[in-house]
Amino acid sequence: MSPDAGMSAEERDRMVQSAIDSLSPTLRESLLLAYFQRLTYAQIADELGIPLGTVKSRLHAAVAGFAKRWRELSAKEAGVEARERDGGAA
Repeated sequence: MSPDAGMSAEERDRMVQSAIDSLSPTLRESLLLAYFQRLTYAQIADELGIPLGTVKSRLHAAVAGFAKRWRELSAKEAGVEARERDGGAA
């Protein structure tokens, strides 16, 4: 079972938005174009007026940054859930 299996869709959406917001504007823009607008690397390069290699490196950095922040948020959420389950004990 995945660590986020027990969270609500609303909580997951909030965490996704927080992870996206933690990225720099250039990384966030590349990530949104690739994963949410489903543009190809070539289309992103054309849209932003940057070389294809830059698109690839930005997306690599964006995915790594998103994953790192997601792990941090998931660990924090797991800690909150554990404290709630254990009656508020730290």
